[in-house]
This record gives sequence, structure tokens and C-alpha cells, in this order.
Amino acid sequence: AAPLAPTPPSPFRSAITEYIVLNESRIARPPVLANFSGPRQATARVELRLADLDRVPLVTAAVTEWLAAHADVNKALPYGASLAGLTPWSISVGVTAHTTPAGSRRFSAFQGDMCKRVLAAVEEAGAECAWPPAR
Repeated sequence: AAPLAPTPPSPFRSAITEYIVLNESRIARPPVLANFSGPRQATARVELRLADLDRVPLVTAAVTEWLAAHADVNKALPYGASLAGLTPWSISVGVTAHTTPAGSRRFSAFQGDMCKRVLAAVEEAGAECAWPPAR
């Protein structure tokens, strides 16, 4: 058998090497970590009974006060709770907040705490969550 001829260098091999060298910085700063370095928006919505319309200001004030005191809320961006809408069977209360960069790393915990605080504010105000009427 005849000896194999040497293989000429592949242009693809040098292109791949260049790509790896040019994108080496991505190893130091992976995209997943980069996504947690900025503010993230947390939202919640709760439906209250129509009979509790007069208690909505108590709920929204309590939640907004909690957000204003929370260290993970970015005060430079919009945050708060307000009447968000009406349906034939309920009153919608909406909550929104943006986290600080440090708070973005604890986003799931923050969002869970925010939802718990909304439900606690509903209970403190003497209101109740609404359920869709049976069909």
C-alpha cells in the first residue's frame, strides 16, 4: 500500500481557532450571569370581590409601602400597587416593581415574597379574593 499523502491544512481549522480566541471573553462572563446584573420586572395580580371595592386603597397602600421599604426594589424605576381593572365578578389589583441588580440574583425569592405580601395585605384589609362564578 502506498503511503498516505500529507493532508493540507484546513482553512476551517484556523477559522475555528480564531473564533475560540476571539470569543474567549465569553468564558469569563457567561450570558446567564449577565442576565442577572440588571433590573428585572416583577408583577402580580389579585382579584378581589366587588363588595371589597372600598378596601382596595388599604390593600394598595400596604403593598406600595412594603415595596418602598424593600431593599431589592429599584426606586429609580416605577413600582407600586393600584386598581388595575374591573370584571363582572371582581376587582383587579395589580402590583409591579423592578429589582435592583443585586435583587435580580434573588428574583424568584423576591417575587414569592411580593405575592405573599399582597395576600397578607388583602387579609389585613378585611377583603377577600374573588373566584369566578360557577357556570
